[in-house]
Amino acid sequence: MNNVFAKLFGFILNIVHILFVLFMFLWFFQGIGQQYAFTGDVILSGVIIFIVYIVTMGFLTTIVSIRENLAEMNEKLSKLERSSSFESKERIEPKL
Repeated sequence: MNNVFAKLFGFILNIVHILFVLFMFLWFFQGIGQQYAFTGDVILSGVIIFIVYIVTMGFLTTIVSIRENLAEMNEKLSKLERSSSFESKERIEPKL
């Protein structure tokens, strides 16, 4: 399930990156920025949008990465607990 989730998120992330690059191209070179910002503020607005995009995508990627790492650690711990429970039944502890 984690593998499917990671692939899906990677695909969606690639699509969002392509759409953002297209949006930034339209913002600067096709005049969309001039419709929504004053002439001198087009570059400043574009930089602010770019920074917000970087922070947002970084946050989402970090959250997904943390979730995947926690899922892997949980899986390893559950395997370790299962294997240690089998070993503890077979192992004889010395009396001190």
